[in-house]
Amino acid sequence: MRKKILGVGLLALVVGLVFGAAAAYQGAPSETANTTECPCENFVKARYMHGQNGEHGKGTPQFMGLGIKGQYLGEANVDEQQIQEYLSGVTIEGFTTPRGITVQKLVLDGEYIGKIVGDYDLSSLEVYKAYETQNGIKVFLSYDGNIVGFFLMK
Repeated sequence: MRKKILGVGLLALVVGLVFGAAAAYQGAPSETANTTECPCENFVKARYMHGQNGEHGKGTPQFMGLGIKGQYLGEANVDEQQIQEYLSGVTIEGFTTPRGITVQKLVLDGEYIGKIVGDYDLSSLEVYKAYETQNGIKVFLSYDGNIVGFFLMK
């Protein structure tokens, strides 16, 4: 009886390996899969960056951190002075990564609200764009036109 059970188990193992190998090998990828004129390099990366619909136009980012999906956003108008007042109550916890990059975590009342990558003074940053989300207003900060950080205004 043990030999039969062992034999059936080995047969199932061999069949599983054969089907697994056949499923894993799908041949060489065709050249038609990479037909986009996007700097994404391949279709899988483009799907990750631009979402399931694969549109490569500029728009809202697909994933923006803090649990917010880009497809549920509407652009918001915010005042620079209102942003500076909000940031005046923020404490900054700075650290340097092993690669030497300075990261400043923005904390308000003990809660993480965003970050800035680089050693920038908050008063020198400009508002790049702001989006209305379900959780509040997501504000992107820039320095000389390059996005360097973000935070969530509740």
